[in-house]
Amino acid sequence: NANTTNEFTLASAELKSLRLSHREAKRKRDADRIKAIVLFGTGWTAAQIGEALLMDDDTIKRYLTRY
Repeated sequence: NANTTNEFTLASAELKSLRLSHREAKRKRDADRIKAIVLFGTGWTAAQIGEALLMDDDTIKRYLTRY
C-alpha cells in the first residue's frame, strides 16, 4: 500500500551525495528521481512523494526499485 510508512532509509553520507547530485543534475527528470529517493529515504510515502512531485505512485516506486 502506497500510504503506509516505508522501511527504506538512507545514511547521512548517502543523503549528502544525493543532494549534491541533485544540485548538479542537468535534466529535470534526473533531479525529480533524486528528490523522490531522498524523500523516500527520509520517511515520505510513495503517495506523498507522488503528490508533491505531481507523479503517480507507480513511477515513484519504480524510481526506488531502480535505485
